[in-house]
Amino acid sequence: MTRIKRIAFIGNSLPRRCGIATFTTDLQLAVAASLLPLETAIIAMTDTGRSYTYPKAVAFEVAQDRLEDYVRAADFINKGGF
Repeated sequence: MTRIKRIAFIGNSLPRRCGIATFTTDLQLAVAASLLPLETAIIAMTDTGRSYTYPKAVAFEVAQDRLEDYVRAADFINKGGF
């Protein structure tokens, strides 16, 4: 059995203001603070026409209206061993 070493959370992230952003950020923080030897990262979805100063935990940003960003995010996740 392969041990999980890295987890990517895909969703909105604070400072974007919505319930999903709060949930994703809180979940990432809780897992990162656990005693498990895991590396965590957020793949943040950015709404059209907006930009955010994301925290360090956001490793990749997807502009929700740019199809090529989804492909790049998938490559980032796959190559990063998440």
